[in-house]
Amino acid sequence: MAFWKRGKWYWADFTVNGTRYRVPLKDRGKRIPALSQDHPHYLETQEKAIRAEERAIQKAERGELTLAAVSSPVLDSAKQVNGTSRRTAPSLRRRAGARSASW
Repeated sequence: MAFWKRGKWYWADFTVNGTRYRVPLKDRGKRIPALSQDHPHYLETQEKAIRAEERAIQKAERGELTLAAVSSPVLDSAKQVNGTSRRTAPSLRRRAGARSASW
């Protein structure tokens, strides 16, 4: 269970029932900005991040936090690969069918 600054935002990394979650921390639907330590609202955002992490863990325990809700570059690239492979699969089948018909 940990939260950290990633870019301009806080993220959480925790495991519930053997499933690892990495999610952006949000307060009232908005991401919590990671401020520098000399910023006047630094402690306030730290407290918000802690509460948001606790809420995210509770959601995961109740089963309300799913992988579909989590956006990551790895999942996005997997969707692109699957999308293109689905588009190219019919053309490969046509080629395979044409070869088998000519034999």
